[in-house]
Amino acid sequence: MRIKRHAEHTWHELVLLVLLSVLVGGAANLLRPQGLPFVTDWEATRTKALIKDTPSVNVQEALELWSKKEVIFLDARDSVSFSEGHIPGALNQPLDDVKSDSTMLARVALALPKDKLIVVYCSDVGCKMSAIMANMLKGEGLNTTIFPAGLEGWFEAGGEVEISK
Repeated sequence: MRIKRHAEHTWHELVLLVLLSVLVGGAANLLRPQGLPFVTDWEATRTKALIKDTPSVNVQEALELWSKKEVIFLDARDSVSFSEGHIPGALNQPLDDVKSDSTMLARVALALPKDKLIVVYCSDVGCKMSAIMANMLKGEGLNTTIFPAGLEGWFEAGGEVEISK
C-alpha cells in the first residue's frame, strides 16, 4: 500500500515537473528577441539555407549571361514542364531522374563542359530543385550557380520562352 502511494506520488511529481518545464521554457522563448518558432515550415527553412549557401544570379545577370551565350542554362524541372516552356537553348535534366538513377549524375556531369558556368533553374523562387541540382553538379566538379527566380522570374522580366513540340 505504501509503495503504491509512493509510486502515484512520484508520477504526479514527474507530470508536474514536465508541465512546469514546458511553461518555463515557453515563457523564456517568448521573452527572447529571436525566439525559436513553435511551428515552422522546416522544408522551407532547409531550402533557404541551401539556396543561401549556393552562388546565385539575379534576373538581370541571368539575362545578360544568356545574351552572351557563354553559359549553359540547365532546367531541373520534369520534361513535361520543360516542354511547356523553358529558357531558349536550355538543357533539361529533371532532378527526379538524377535522384532515382545512381549513375545518372555522373553521366550528366560527363556530358556537361567543365569550362563553362552552368546556371541551374526551375520554376520559381519557391522551387528548391535548382539548388539541389547545382550542389550535386558542383560535387562532380562543375562550375554551377543557381537562378532562384526561375522561369517565372525570367518571363516576368521579359525574357524569351521557348516551347518544345
